[in-house]
Amino acid sequence: MTISPTITSMDFYGKDDHLIRVNRTTRDNAQEYAAVIYGRGQRQLSIAYDLRNKSFTESWLNEFVKAYSAQGGVVVAKVPYTSAADSDFSVVVGDMLKAKPDGLFFISGAIDVARLAQQARRLAPGLPIGCSEWAGSEQLIKLGGKMVEGLLVVQNFNRDDQSPRYLAFRDAFQERFHRLPGYSSVLAYDAASVLFDALRQKQPSENLKTAILRLGAYEGLQQPIKFDANGDSERKVFFTEIRDGSFKIVQ
Repeated sequence: MTISPTITSMDFYGKDDHLIRVNRTTRDNAQEYAAVIYGRGQRQLSIAYDLRNKSFTESWLNEFVKAYSAQGGVVVAKVPYTSAADSDFSVVVGDMLKAKPDGLFFISGAIDVARLAQQARRLAPGLPIGCSEWAGSEQLIKLGGKMVEGLLVVQNFNRDDQSPRYLAFRDAFQERFHRLPGYSSVLAYDAASVLFDALRQKQPSENLKTAILRLGAYEGLQQPIKFDANGDSERKVFFTEIRDGSFKIVQ
């Protein structure tokens, strides 16, 4: 049995298998992104997506297109690429701009989003930009600098949380690793908490999956963790923009 902190692809959703997922799905995130982006007045969006992580990016793209179309928006360009050290991101962004969108969106990791944002600011400085949650780490700000200012990205936890439980974790994490925790660290802690709680409380005759599903809800760092019969869970997210080198909650 596996407990995953971060898997979101719909390929793993709704299956009675040996996978327990702490994170929400690409469908959940894509639907909320579609509503927020459409609500910001963007009606024609161009999207680039990295085929290197095809299970995630294609799942995310498909769910977003359905949700955005239902809102009334149109994805006017879908530009696939395969991330590599020598990828020419000016070509990727150039292809995105051919359809004359009113916004650009990247389903990519942090390094690529930083490079894509640089080209977007060079070729179309007035267009709003956004990216999927995959890139929402401190690395994005470190690499992107001023080029990612104003970028929209969702976070799976609240970086500004002042609850004693989260602050204790944040301070301990910073003391040990000399950096602030990101989403993968928070979700990994929640996944480990589920595992340890279930191991402590399971009956001798129970297998671990049965115990995990029976014993919830679990106390996560910032929100309760509940699983359905297939081991899938929901999670509240926080939309942010990068402002002055920090993720600032906008919704």
